[in-house]
Amino acid sequence: QRQDAIDGIANHINKFWTRRMREKLLEQVKHGEAQLDELPREALRKLAAR
Repeated sequence: QRQDAIDGIANHINKFWTRRMREKLLEQVKHGEAQLDELPREALRKLAAR
């Protein structure tokens, strides 16, 4: 279930967010500036690994 949630969040971000929005948030996560819950943070890491 946890992985399904991460996959769902990653798919949502990939489908509905602009590339610029994704890149900006990924940079914030990378530098520890984004205060996100664990699942969205993992989803962004998954997207970054693609």
